Amino acid sequence: MQVFAIVVSLAIALVAIALFAQAIAQIVGVIKTGQPVVGRRDHRGQRWLTMAKETLGHTRMLQWSHVGIAHWFVFIGFGFLFFTLLTAFGQLFDAEFALPLIGHWVVYEWLSEAITWLMLASILALIAIRLSNAPRGPMARYSRFSGSRMWQGYFVEAVIVGVALCILTLRGAEYAL
Repeated sequence: MQVFAIVVSLAIALVAIALFAQAIAQIVGVIKTGQPVVGRRDHRGQRWLTMAKETLGHTRMLQWSHVGIAHWFVFIGFGFLFFTLLTAFGQLFDAEFALPLIGHWVVYEWLSEAITWLMLASILALIAIRLSNAPRGPMARYSRFSGSRMWQGYFVEAVIVGVALCILTLRGAEYAL
């Protein structure tokens, strides 16, 4: 059974990595169609710092108050997902695997679980907001979601709920060991 889990997990991971690389290539292709801006190569350090601040601080999303805060916790949750994913792959081969240095550190364990719960609560709040703002009736065209492909949003939200539940299940299984 362990060999089956390893083979299936690695096969899915390879497909996911290939799809991710393809998506990145498409994004880069679209970006390269733009014309370079004269003088855009100056102040690189400041540009990178601004990008990091706006990305990690979610400065534009936080203008939407509760939606921005909920979105930030989902965003941060995915950052922690990377470490959980590494742990899960290690545990395919050794059930007691933990990340070196931080794997059994109480602060990391507590923080990852707290962020996962916050991510789950936040995505559920965002789902509720999407449902309450779903375009309906004669005023539908004034909805923020008018004309959008609602199923894609629901799919992404369902995946995020699934990820949060998988992380919590993994944490519970680790605790049971």
